[in-house]
Amino acid sequence: MTKITIRPRILDASAETVFDWLSDFRNFEPLMPDAVKDWQASPSGCTLKLGALGPISMEQKQLTRPSELLIGDAEGKPFPFSLIISIKEIDASHSEVGMSFEAKLNPFLRMMVEKPLEGFLGHLLKTAQQKLAAKANP
Repeated sequence: MTKITIRPRILDASAETVFDWLSDFRNFEPLMPDAVKDWQASPSGCTLKLGALGPISMEQKQLTRPSELLIGDAEGKPFPFSLIISIKEIDASHSEVGMSFEAKLNPFLRMMVEKPLEGFLGHLLKTAQQKLAAKANP
């Protein structure tokens, strides 16, 4: 089992605001790094291409307001995985958000995708932190 954990970050928004924002995949587009191509999203799912990984399809699996979003592969593309976004309320205008990714990958595929996925998820969280800070402090 491959597991990638992204260090939690403090976001300038309540847990409820972060949950609402992250539970709509259409809000992810401005978070995407340049390496992402062919981005398409609906409120509950998205598809994208990330480098050599080919198409990745994600969809919401379970939402636990306002503390957790469980996102998983749609149709096993490119491999079965789960991504848990954990949200912890600090106070009315701050929350701590972390990510945990798990997938069953063979050793060769793990070697190819682990670093790009870690970079991709870290970028998403860092950019979310910046976007929410800009919204809170215009």
